[in-house]
Amino acid sequence: MRRFLFVLLAAVCLSVNAHGKEGITTLYRYGKPLATCGTNFENLFDNFHKYVNDDGHLKFLSSKYVGTVEDAKQARELVEKNFEHYPGWSWEQGMTRTSEGEVRHSEFNLHSMYASVKRTDKEAVNTIANELVRPGDHIYLLRFVYKTETFEQYVFVHPDTKEVVTEGNAFGFGVQLAHIEYCNGLRGKRNLSTEAEAVTAACAQTSQSAWKEYLETLKKGWVPNDWEGDLRKLTLVDYELKGKIDTEKERSEVVDAMFADEAPLASVLSDVVMVDTVFTDKEMVVEERTYPKFEIFTIRQLIDSGELSEAYVSTLKQQMKENIQLGTERLELVWKYKGKEYRVAGIVANGAPFDSLSMGLGTSKSTHKSSL
Repeated sequence: MRRFLFVLLAAVCLSVNAHGKEGITTLYRYGKPLATCGTNFENLFDNFHKYVNDDGHLKFLSSKYVGTVEDAKQARELVEKNFEHYPGWSWEQGMTRTSEGEVRHSEFNLHSMYASVKRTDKEAVNTIANELVRPGDHIYLLRFVYKTETFEQYVFVHPDTKEVVTEGNAFGFGVQLAHIEYCNGLRGKRNLSTEAEAVTAACAQTSQSAWKEYLETLKKGWVPNDWEGDLRKLTLVDYELKGKIDTEKERSEVVDAMFADEAPLASVLSDVVMVDTVFTDKEMVVEERTYPKFEIFTIRQLIDSGELSEAYVSTLKQQMKENIQLGTERLELVWKYKGKEYRVAGIVANGAPFDSLSMGLGTSKSTHKSSL
């Protein structure tokens, strides 16, 4: 049975040089030494708008210690509450370097078409509650506003290491230290007068050259490192910039074209999981990489087969029309998959290309550690 994978926001992977775990930090960890569990939130509040571009949609309200974890059942209930009303963003980190390896440009962007989603990954809930959160961990309630919605997310902190459980955490994504150093250096070089100006100059720009460079490298046959399996059979043949969306009519035309009956859409047949296990003297580390096995159908074929409903597509189109801003760039892309070409309408959303065929496709990676 086919399972239809549909994600409004794809984390578009620009060319990023890997630095390994030693070159990655989090917004909780970077900054002040973690003298207390609460220091994580001081760092988060200080770091976010320095190093992440969210187009001004996010505002932190508060963090509050609310108790300790009693058992896995309580942890599961809190994680489920988090997932019931979860921020509807995805992120992408893009970096370009000179031939000498020096960072020429770096950005870290959050993208979203709507503020919130409901996550239904029961396996992730069980893994976080049973394997990652421990009895005795400190519980904090983090409150923030994203777009027009107020969120309350429970954050778990190990009291011995003062480290936050990042899995299932809306702000738990890794950030390359090279990106942070780039932003810090750019602020210093320009000697900008205020922190807000520095952030705007260093990290908040959405560069047209960045997404064009990404598409050009795809056209030349470059395959992102995290594309596995069927994703490696998907290639970009060509793209064309079609101008900006200047009127309500043009916005409706673009959305209607993206989700027309004949528009192609990827339907995931199954997930393929690759597992690597490494043993050390003290622990076992299991790394799982998941990627989709998929075929491409038209939206009409998916509706006729029962995998999509007319009502769902109608709701989706309405959400898109409400959230695409006037001035957004229009694209037309030609993808090739298993020898067949597909022409699709798209847009440039927050500095990243976005189209109906490829937006729900991607890979994921998770790491689980256990003591021996």
